[in-house]
Amino acid sequence: MNNDALFNNGKGNKFVISYELLALLRWIVENDADVLKHMISQALSTGLKKEIQTSGKKIKESSYTLEEMQHNIVDFFELLESTLFESLSEHAVQKALESNLMPAIDQIDTHECDNATVQSSIEHATNNLERQPDQTIKELLYKELLRQWEPKNVLN
Repeated sequence: MNNDALFNNGKGNKFVISYELLALLRWIVENDADVLKHMISQALSTGLKKEIQTSGKKIKESSYTLEEMQHNIVDFFELLESTLFESLSEHAVQKALESNLMPAIDQIDTHECDNATVQSSIEHATNNLERQPDQTIKELLYKELLRQWEPKNVLN
């Protein structure tokens, strides 16, 4: 099958992958290829082989459309990306707990500062702690919040 046909539906829609997802895929290939190979082998022995054969027949019979293939690929990458961001968030929370940041985080007004900014600030603060041991984690967090925060422009 021609990959151009798979990703170009004539409607101008483009297939876009985030930098984070590309970095994850590269990292898996470079660092965890054996784990990936084991996962694929396990999937083959638990039904994937049969699924591939069934899908192959559907493709040859044209009952499996290009649109269905595109949806499967997009669904997979969406799942992979959401799992990555969920894991990043959990990792940041774990680092915050280890750094005793929770009391400082609880003081942040989430009506004024969105969760993405808080999350990013926590990640930067915990990463900068090792490079700036003379500052407290709370100071680093608040500095990072001020650096990243974009106040809402509200006129009374």
